[in-house]
Amino acid sequence: MVIDELKYDLFLPIKINHSNSQTIMEQFSGKLNTLYYDMYLLSINITKQQTKSENICISCFYKNQRSKEIDIDVELIDSGLNNLIIYTLSSNELKFIFAHIISINSQFEFNINQPNKLFAHIGRKFQYKIETDAQSPMFYDDTDLFEINNKTGLITFVPTNEELGEHIIKVDVKDNSSIIKNIFLTMNVSGEINE
Repeated sequence: MVIDELKYDLFLPIKINHSNSQTIMEQFSGKLNTLYYDMYLLSINITKQQTKSENICISCFYKNQRSKEIDIDVELIDSGLNNLIIYTLSSNELKFIFAHIISINSQFEFNINQPNKLFAHIGRKFQYKIETDAQSPMFYDDTDLFEINNKTGLITFVPTNEELGEHIIKVDVKDNSSIIKNIFLTMNVSGEINE
C-alpha cells in the first residue's frame, strides 16, 4: 500500500560526538522521499487534473528535476460508452501503473429525428433526408433497398416491383466523436406492379 509519505525510524540510541561533548538521541525520525513516492505524487496530480478536464497537459506535470526522470506512457482504450486511460509511469526498472475510466459526457449526445412511416411508390423517385444535430455526422444503412448518402443522410431511390411491401431499415448515425446512435425506418412501398 502506498502511503502519503515514507518514513524511517531508528530506535537504537544514536551517539553523536562533537569535540569534547557527546549528544545522545534516544529516537530519530525523518522523511525519505523516493522515486516511487514521486511517481505516486505525480499520479495524484494527474488524477486531480483529469477529474477537471478530459484534456490534460502531460508535460505540465514535470515540475521538478526528479520528476523529469519519470517517463509517462498513456494508452487509450475506447470501449464505446467509456474510455479507459491507462497511465504507466516508469524510470529504469521501476513502474507505477494506474487508470482512469472516463464516461462519455452528455454534452456529446445528439438527436436524430425519427420519422413516422415512410411511403414510396413503385416507379417513382423517392427522397428523404435523415435529420440530426450530430457534429459532422456519417450515415450508414443495413438494407439493399437503397443506398444512403454517407455525408448528407439523403435517401434517394426508385422502387421496383421486387421491393413491394413493408420494410424496416436500421440507419446508424456516427458523430465526430465516434458516438453511434441508430433509428429504425418503416417504409411502405406500394403501387401497381409494372409488367
